[in-house]
Amino acid sequence: MRDYILFYLNGERLELRGSLVFDSLSNFLRRERSLTGTKVVCAEGDCGACTVALGKFDGQQMQYRSVNSCIARMFQLDGASIVTVEGLHEEGKPSHVAQVFAENHGAQCGFCTPGFVCSMSLMFETKTSPTEQDVKNACTGNLCRCTGYRSIIDAGMKIEPIQVTRISQRYSDKTMLDDFQKHKGIEASIVADSREYYRPNTFASALDYLAKKPKARIYGTGTDLGVLINKHVLSLESVLDIQHISEAKQVSQSDDHIVIGASVSLDDLEKTLEASHDELSRFYRVFASPQIKHLATLAGNIANASPIGDSMPPLMVLGAEVCIGSSKKESWLPLDDFYLSYRKTKLQQGELIKKVRIPKRAPENFKVYKIAKRKDLDISTVSAAFDMEVHDGKIKDLKVALGGVADKPIRLKNVEDKSKGRPFNGASIDDIKTWIQQEIQPLDDHRGSAWYRKILAGNLFDKYVADIASIGGSGNESN
Repeated sequence: MRDYILFYLNGERLELRGSLVFDSLSNFLRRERSLTGTKVVCAEGDCGACTVALGKFDGQQMQYRSVNSCIARMFQLDGASIVTVEGLHEEGKPSHVAQVFAENHGAQCGFCTPGFVCSMSLMFETKTSPTEQDVKNACTGNLCRCTGYRSIIDAGMKIEPIQVTRISQRYSDKTMLDDFQKHKGIEASIVADSREYYRPNTFASALDYLAKKPKARIYGTGTDLGVLINKHVLSLESVLDIQHISEAKQVSQSDDHIVIGASVSLDDLEKTLEASHDELSRFYRVFASPQIKHLATLAGNIANASPIGDSMPPLMVLGAEVCIGSSKKESWLPLDDFYLSYRKTKLQQGELIKKVRIPKRAPENFKVYKIAKRKDLDISTVSAAFDMEVHDGKIKDLKVALGGVADKPIRLKNVEDKSKGRPFNGASIDDIKTWIQQEIQPLDDHRGSAWYRKILAGNLFDKYVADIASIGGSGNESN
């Protein structure tokens, strides 16, 4: 057991102890290290001004990705390498990416520019000849208040890939990798100012700790909790960090299911599901910004229990199950039965989600929808998922799940039951649409009125029927 976290900052080895391990990364960079190139604007992980590169050793090499430093806590950085905009400098001069931005008017007021430069630099970790769409995708999580997107995109297209040194090449020396490998198997426990942090290596250790401290905050990656801490809604007293549990990072497949560990990021999940669940993978492309998806997990999205959590409607329609573990037992529970009311689940003290499983392949007519004020990086007003099976001109099976229309994500089983056996025609579709609108009880809020949400829910079903008809889905006959 050790009483510190180990990380590297722009290539410098650091051990951090005491109360600073509970600080945000952005505060640590700016206040403790005077690395003020990292800016903080929203402190919610929305604008990307605070973007830095976070590298993790995967056993073979360093993998660097963009993250929002404003909502990341220092204790999350154990075994990580952080590279800021200052760390991108080469021989004391701005990097090629930064220089191109400056020369092509990619920087206007300049406040958001370091975040854009970091995101654009990280694009070259995976892209050798990026297209304009690649540039746009890389910067999805970065906002410019000067509305200078055209010049930013133009600057991105003028970057010469051959002039860009990949971060993983610059910050991936053997000394660092050996250091991470050495510390990987050593758990960490830090107590400071009546606060406690514990980083186990196994679920058994995590659940033993949770049995002793049932009120400990289970910390996966904190993309939501980090916001609450910054807004002084939440304080950390006892933290159980599960992101270093090897089992939690795995995605496995059986004959019937895909099993997703609690610490698998949404970005990794999106790529994993491309072959078997292309519709769900497509949906995750607009789930959130790259900076969020590089950290956020499916289990965290589920446990957060938000009524507008985007993952829940499609998972409900797919028949997903969650594995709930405690120090005494482990059991599987259908996601349909997991939610009780607003932000309330069946998780008891001393329990956590270990993994999630979904069918190995999605049904052919499975579709997912999200309505928000903008396409990318926005919270849903209404989200929906549907699946319909038609046989001999009749609806053999229908599944409907919605978010944003009640105090929790809901599966509309009454509507599903009434729809079975109905002829697949316009009259039945109109009836189902009416039943959906009658079943839900949305609230008025700043994202939309109850009336608007009811209209959206019905219209999304109309869109679903039109979509499956356009690809011949409504005529698919089951055997």
